[in-house]
Amino acid sequence: STYFPWIDVDGNILTQSVSDDRTDATLSLVAAPVLGTPPNASLLASWRERLWAVDRAEVDHARYSEAGQMWAWPSENDILIGREGADARGITAIMARRDALGFGRRESLNQVTGTINNNFRSVVLSENVGVESQETVCIYKDTAYFLWKDGVYTWDQNGIKCISDTKVRSWF
Repeated sequence: STYFPWIDVDGNILTQSVSDDRTDATLSLVAAPVLGTPPNASLLASWRERLWAVDRAEVDHARYSEAGQMWAWPSENDILIGREGADARGITAIMARRDALGFGRRESLNQVTGTINNNFRSVVLSENVGVESQETVCIYKDTAYFLWKDGVYTWDQNGIKCISDTKVRSWF
């Protein structure tokens, strides 16, 4: 029931016949892709040819698919975001900007750095600002806008800033 790539045919209008004399006994020598089990995602985002998700049962961890293989979720593709068990809600939002991937918790904002599986790391950007929920996040022109308990914030290449400090701060 799972299909694996066998052969690529260049172009989309060419017709070719393929002759392959590989016996069934040698099929075990062909490496099949590592699939893994996809998470039961409560949050999901696409960034750098991967899907990033938060599993409903592992709320402190971010899971990610293999690059260019959205169906492959090896169990080792897992990053702890923040402190495990710090709160019951865990990760509350995923913010995928052009060159940065942020994970919000109620009391912190973290960023994933790195380019490949071996060097992905979680870095704390702030322990004084968090994200209330995914529904409060909007990304526009490489700037993330989000709601926290005391106002509206932005996160961009210049850092994190409260943009509701002056006129509407008392509303929060």
